Amino acid sequence: MITAQRPLPCRAVRTTRARATVVLALLLAPATAACSRPTPRQDTHAHAAATQDDPRFEGTFRHEFAEVDGVRMHYVTGGRGTPVVLIHGWPQTWYGWWPVMPELAEHHTVHAVDLPGLGDSTGSPSSSPRSSCASSTRDPRTRTRTH
Repeated sequence: MITAQRPLPCRAVRTTRARATVVLALLLAPATAACSRPTPRQDTHAHAAATQDDPRFEGTFRHEFAEVDGVRMHYVTGGRGTPVVLIHGWPQTWYGWWPVMPELAEHHTVHAVDLPGLGDSTGSPSSSPRSSCASSTRDPRTRTRTH
């Protein structure tokens, strides 16, 4: 004789779902916390959040700002030796160069620039020829420092 199973009462189904939800939440909470990015310290400026507590950055590189034709340009500089200027593409920032910067800084003075309107630079790219945008990246050390 084959007997069909009786369906579970609604209350039992709800209890089982609630227990499964709690178990799933308990399993996912530590995994979510482990994968989340650390929040910047309260005393960290926005431009420095990406490099906070990075031992490859501290002591070698620093964030700088220069006023260029009314635009506040952000750049990261570090190392010693012949200068190397790194200019990112659109819509990236100086941080796109970060993987190669520590090695370059072993033999060069590295300047990674945020172009106008991108990253932590203010202003907007001008509608004039691209050569004027390139001229704004000339040796930022010769420009007026604002930070």
